[in-house]
Amino acid sequence: MIENLLNKIWSLYQGISPKVLIRLLAAPFLLSMVDLSVTLYFQPEAYWNGDRSTVVEGNPIARFAFSIHPLLIIPGLVGWYALVIPLILKTPAWVGLRIHTFLVVGHLVAVAGWLFRYEEHGVILAVLVWVIALPLSWLLFAPFRKWWNAQASVQSLGL
Repeated sequence: MIENLLNKIWSLYQGISPKVLIRLLAAPFLLSMVDLSVTLYFQPEAYWNGDRSTVVEGNPIARFAFSIHPLLIIPGLVGWYALVIPLILKTPAWVGLRIHTFLVVGHLVAVAGWLFRYEEHGVILAVLVWVIALPLSWLLFAPFRKWWNAQASVQSLGL
């Protein structure tokens, strides 16, 4: 049963170049991990002492998971990736590339928000994060610019 499920999942990504996968998924994935790390780092001490009601999180779904236990975010992330990856790769490129951009900018905004709020030099750190992350994200994304309005899926563009 699990093997069949894994085979179906694997078949979704057959024929997609590893270069395309890395270019389109690396930035959203890495930035989501940075966002998660910063979120966990800035939780109040009471949260880590067991008072889950003190969780600080802007995303209501993630807040619900964190209010039960910090490890509950892991299945949530797996589910989120299972939803987002096909949206980026399988929908028309004009949809998938905008989702990619939204994820990159959204995670950067979330990280910056934590830094602004809780770090003495948060503005400087947030600007530093943006100055590093945006150009790197752009370098990965740049080859796809010409398909910004394409109707075909990224997968079918034969990159």
